[in-house]
Amino acid sequence: MPQTDHNDEDLSKLLRFGGAREELPEHLKLKWEQHTREELAKVQLDRRQRKSHYFRKLSAIAATVVAVAIGSTYLLQSTDTTEVYAVLLHAEGECAVEYAKSDTKNTVEPVLANNSDAVTGEDSFITFTYRDHEVRINENTNVKIMTDELVLLEGEIYISDDLDSSFQSNSQSIFLRTPHGSIRDIGTQFLVRASAERTEATVRNGKIRVDDGESEVEISARSREARQATLGASSTIEIISADARGSQWDWIYNAREGFAIDGRSALELLEWAAKEMGASLEFLSAAAERRAEFSILRGNVIVTNPQNTIDVVLESSELRAKLSENGVLTVWRAERDIQSGLTVTSS
Repeated sequence: MPQTDHNDEDLSKLLRFGGAREELPEHLKLKWEQHTREELAKVQLDRRQRKSHYFRKLSAIAATVVAVAIGSTYLLQSTDTTEVYAVLLHAEGECAVEYAKSDTKNTVEPVLANNSDAVTGEDSFITFTYRDHEVRINENTNVKIMTDELVLLEGEIYISDDLDSSFQSNSQSIFLRTPHGSIRDIGTQFLVRASAERTEATVRNGKIRVDDGESEVEISARSREARQATLGASSTIEIISADARGSQWDWIYNAREGFAIDGRSALELLEWAAKEMGASLEFLSAAAERRAEFSILRGNVIVTNPQNTIDVVLESSELRAKLSENGVLTVWRAERDIQSGLTVTSS
């Protein structure tokens, strides 16, 4: 018989032989009851904290407290779900998201909960996938993740996809709502900045469809420039030209893990760089493309901003690259292509 069974029998015999116990004095009885209630309250509080599905994200968001902290980023447990709409890729700084507890036991990806908020503080960023898109959130931003749409409450968001610009399926496009209207992408890369006064949507690849509740317009990026639509500043949607690269886009490089070069080909680096910069990739010769494909990069280097570091990284492969004004990243062999009479244009 197990040791615990012997202990239980011995305790039972002692209680029977001891007979009925005397009543505790009233003051001791009250003290015992108070102590018991206090201990029970601690246990109940601990259980509620361990079972709670909602957590405090930042001081601006009211929720029940209990979060699992990873550095300064909070992964917050929420409701069970079997649907996967958003998956966390990167979080940095003072930021918070709610994750879904999946019914699939083998799920290792941090799936974000539906109808939850993704929030960033100062110098903080979040990146996640949503359907067929990659979504990056700038600092001081609040985005609500819904089943069929994203809601930008304030701040700035960048959205990119790998879809062909001719696709028209609304089932795969992203619908983004702001306090001043809505934006739907049509195979694109675009930024949206929302404040109390206005919403600015800037597209540098493909098209977006913008609706302020009164009218709807479709704007397309041009070869040399982006196009920007402003909602809320006036009674109509204002459209102007904007920079397709530069200071307003630079934050997107910090919002994502960089490109670790070790063991990767120069071609992989160039393809990544072209996408990050919203550019197309062209090789000055077939030989340059082959060199890129078979050149394996080495070193403990992580490229974050491709505009500043790509030439240094390509040095060992004897390749050079240049981004033209119209958004073409041209690649050539350092000496051979130039000696062969091939030239790199800036337009």
